[in-house]
Amino acid sequence: MPTLNSIEARITRLETLFENLGKQISRELEIGTKVHQDLTESIAKLTTVMARLDERQDKTDLKLAYALGAVAVIVMLFNLFAPVLRNLLSLPS
Repeated sequence: MPTLNSIEARITRLETLFENLGKQISRELEIGTKVHQDLTESIAKLTTVMARLDERQDKTDLKLAYALGAVAVIVMLFNLFAPVLRNLLSLPS
């Protein structure tokens, strides 16, 4: 049968272990909270960057559409005036 002193020593060790465990859990929770905050900030920054990239892409698409329209107009004009140019340059048809 264990003595009173050994029971007290065991209880003291258990109390110490639980106290240390509580401190460790508290630290882990603080670290988890910090990680969560950092991730939230990163997601907010990434969302802003994605919005800017979408705006750039829209502008690029618009520029490409204008360029394609200009090329289409040039090709149409060339096809329209091809017979006149052929006659001016005296090229066989």
